[in-house]
Amino acid sequence: MTTKHLKKEIQKGMYIVQLLFAKNHEDKDAYFYVSVRGDKIEDFKKAISKGNCDISNFGSILEHGVGIPNELTRIQMEEKYGFDHSDINFKIN
Repeated sequence: MTTKHLKKEIQKGMYIVQLLFAKNHEDKDAYFYVSVRGDKIEDFKKAISKGNCDISNFGSILEHGVGIPNELTRIQMEEKYGFDHSDINFKIN
């Protein structure tokens, strides 16, 4: 699916974009922007509340990296997918 098509699907409520913070495969703190199909949101929330889950069962990873997303990544996610970061605190303790 193209970025443009996914953005339209998000606007229609067919997909949501979530930002997750977890350990990556190298056991480092990481972030993952994931798109989740609308009909799988509840199952996705249950799966992540239990811990490790296979994102491909629910959608796909749009962007990921170690630590927290930098400003450029946040801007790109806002512009490409309309992701709203206003409720997220990016301060590291």
